[in-house]
Amino acid sequence: MEQQNAEQQSAPVADNAGNAPPPPPPTGSGQKKIKVNRLIYRGTTGGIYKIWFKQFLLSLVTLGIYKYWGKTNIRRYLIGAMELDGDRFEYHGTGKELMKGAVKIVPFYVIFMIIVVAAQAAMGVDENAQSVTTFLMMPPLFYFIAIATYSGFRYRINRISWRGIRARMGGSALRYGGYYMKGTLIKFFTLGFMSPSVDLGRWEYRMNNVSFGTVPFKAKCDPANLRQVNTVTLLLAPFTLFLSRLWYHAALQRESMRGLSLGPLRFRSTLTGLDFFLFFLGNFALVIFTLGFGAPLVLARRAQIYSRFVAIGGDLDDFKTAQVPEGIAGDAEGLQSLLDIDVGFIGA
Repeated sequence: MEQQNAEQQSAPVADNAGNAPPPPPPTGSGQKKIKVNRLIYRGTTGGIYKIWFKQFLLSLVTLGIYKYWGKTNIRRYLIGAMELDGDRFEYHGTGKELMKGAVKIVPFYVIFMIIVVAAQAAMGVDENAQSVTTFLMMPPLFYFIAIATYSGFRYRINRISWRGIRARMGGSALRYGGYYMKGTLIKFFTLGFMSPSVDLGRWEYRMNNVSFGTVPFKAKCDPANLRQVNTVTLLLAPFTLFLSRLWYHAALQRESMRGLSLGPLRFRSTLTGLDFFLFFLGNFALVIFTLGFGAPLVLARRAQIYSRFVAIGGDLDDFKTAQVPEGIAGDAEGLQSLLDIDVGFIGA
């Protein structure tokens, strides 16, 4: 069995057309074969439903307070079910951290809502005036959402470890919020045709602030690789109910992985537009036709998509790093919890 697993992990990653990647350049008198490592999801339907139903029931009984502990338990299960090279990932976040983060942000959230209500009241009952007020409040709201997305992603990264080594993420959520807003304006005024540069720029900002132990991730992507699929899917969007954009987002993931490295390790995604479409359609059906009780399966499918399509090239046994200090508890995703935003990284 061990020999079979080793053979599977050493198999070359095929491209979207089913062709094997070209061999690496020769080293010395021969060619060195790159080992390919794949994530394996070990979770079960029964395991995640047990945790989800407990969260659902206790959140009702505690008027929503238990949701922070429930979210933490689901994340711990999903991340702990991911295996790489025979070792499981671990999640170290706590429900107490999430609740404290939410409590800290409540005063700022309340002040923002008071300003919104006061502004609408000052405009009177005129519908046009209130529409203008709502429009003016949208930029600050999107700015807060961007901050929440970054801080939530940073918190989760800072609570993950593998083989005893923690991941670490720094960077400024406020700076990312401004960067995000700038990119949104560029997308708007270019009708989406500059999306590759904006989307990859956001990815690079996030990942260039992440390290695994003492080794930093490096993200350097090429927007030119996405321009054709972006243009075609934009033109088809009105005629496909924007489902054509799923093919762009699949290509975005492939380029994001292609440009990502961690020391000597390289990443690759083989996710296609059809794969992403079937993933989206399946999740939509699970939520709609189960009246929301299929949500645990959606979370599990999200974890599985990483294991199916993402590969890491390089010898993990030769990868050397060292421990870093634990991320501070103040990074907890308070604003994200209040706005109920899912950052998409093993979401719960």
